[in-house]
Amino acid sequence: MAQALPRRRGPPRTLPNEILLEIFSFVGRNQPRLATLRSIALASRTFKDLVTPILYSTFSALEYAPDRDNLTAPMCFFLRTLIESPRLVKHVKDFKWEICNQLDAEKALSAAEFEQVFQKARDLNLHLNTPFWNILMDMKDATRDMDPLVAILLHLLPNLEKLSLTMVTIEDGFPEYLYPRPGGVLTIDTLTKVRALRLDAEDNMGDFVDLMPWLQLPSQTALSLGAIALDINVPTLGPLNLTSINIEGGFVEQPCLEGLLKSCQKLKSFSYEIDALGRPEENAATPEEMLITVREHASDTLVELKLRLIDPDPDSDAHWDWDDITEWDFAFRGLKNLKVLEIDAPFILGTDEYIRTDIHLTEVLPPSITELRLHVCGQRVLEEIGDLARVTRLVYPALDHVDIDSFKTFFWTPAYLKDVQKRFRTADVAFDYSFDYDYYFSPSYEGDLCRAYDFAREWASPALSGLMEVLISEKESE
Repeated sequence: MAQALPRRRGPPRTLPNEILLEIFSFVGRNQPRLATLRSIALASRTFKDLVTPILYSTFSALEYAPDRDNLTAPMCFFLRTLIESPRLVKHVKDFKWEICNQLDAEKALSAAEFEQVFQKARDLNLHLNTPFWNILMDMKDATRDMDPLVAILLHLLPNLEKLSLTMVTIEDGFPEYLYPRPGGVLTIDTLTKVRALRLDAEDNMGDFVDLMPWLQLPSQTALSLGAIALDINVPTLGPLNLTSINIEGGFVEQPCLEGLLKSCQKLKSFSYEIDALGRPEENAATPEEMLITVREHASDTLVELKLRLIDPDPDSDAHWDWDDITEWDFAFRGLKNLKVLEIDAPFILGTDEYIRTDIHLTEVLPPSITELRLHVCGQRVLEEIGDLARVTRLVYPALDHVDIDSFKTFFWTPAYLKDVQKRFRTADVAFDYSFDYDYYFSPSYEGDLCRAYDFAREWASPALSGLMEVLISEKESE
């Protein structure tokens, strides 16, 4: 008779749920999220119970669809699932939708399923809103636009914390029924737990989007705005709970920007990226107006500041030719608690073609700075970074990270930056640099490095001088 195997000794065969949840939370960071989560859910009942909240926590139709022409089916299936299984709605925390009134829901939902949607709308008393209900009724016979169904879906998500709406090829502007207005289809009470809101457009939109209804959301602390034109009724704007504002290419006039920042008494993070191509014909707040407004209304609270120029041609100085750029005041010392600054260096120092010789980097940074990221760095900026490395320990004791990219490269640049890195390392500061973009060589600026070259050409041996002239001419001809 075969001898029975001894009982296995060692760790338990199952892990605590807390550890499994931690493992499952990493799914999707470096691999397809949905397919992996579905496979895990099918493995066992325990895994299904653990994975379901993660699987339904975020919905983005683009995650299910190969392109924007196929957004209809994922959206309709998601809505149908939540209506048939109400227990799942509590898990949805993040919702993303591409608003496009050209999508047709007819192929995704049957007539019976549409009746279920209409019944849910009646249960929500949406039939009392006559204009919206007429739109829903028209869907029975006409093209079934998806966007009204999004309004119904948002009513079903009581725990929604993040909302992102992107406008795509809309002829009639932002749909009125998607504004959270008193007495509207959506109300403030519908989105009470939304903390982070993003409004965006695939292309620059001509029509203004009324931001006022969105600013009234009671739990909102983060606002992100893409390439849209913003309208804010400043006189009626009260105190806001916003701690983070991110404007990426959006069109906002200076009075609206000032009114917005004036209402944010707790603002800690502000990002402003202005479209270089839109500047000449638009009245958008200039970078200097933005900084003046920030200094006036957020000098005591701001911790992070980002200022970039959305430049379609990063290898050229052409978009930095503001007539008054040499007169701009980009001093940050008034921001008492500023720790993280990310900025295009020409805002402070100009470019090698549009030079500002009256300003030095060490004169504008606040003593509280801990992290500095500079973009679009010409030769002058490289010199200023070298000066910063020499005084870091004495002037900026809190500084621990400096990062630069997209700078001009000369034959001396690698050795120069390695020396700067060594100086920063001596002061316990991490210094990173990358050659993402290589600027065109411009001989117009004669800074310290150029003067060093001139000195070497005058006093060095003829052979060395000849070699340096060859290297310079090769660089100029590239």
